[in-house]
Amino acid sequence: MIHGPSGMLAGLSLFVPEGARSRLRRLASERGQAFVEYILLLTLVAIAITLILQWGAFTSALKDALNTITNVINSTSSNSQTQP
Repeated sequence: MIHGPSGMLAGLSLFVPEGARSRLRRLASERGQAFVEYILLLTLVAIAITLILQWGAFTSALKDALNTITNVINSTSSNSQTQP
């Protein structure tokens, strides 16, 4: 004799008609597929958000680097103009 909840479920499954069992299996399969699709969608959204945030940091760093280069060029050219 099987005891506990799994034993009860096993006993109840004997009384479920085969048509209902196949519908339940198909429904469980569809739920599993929907779950996987939902997780994939969330993963894609997370990757997109990460890329957008990294792009903002990259463009900011690039702008700072270009400003530094521009400042060095301007300071070098102004120093050469003031010296005879």
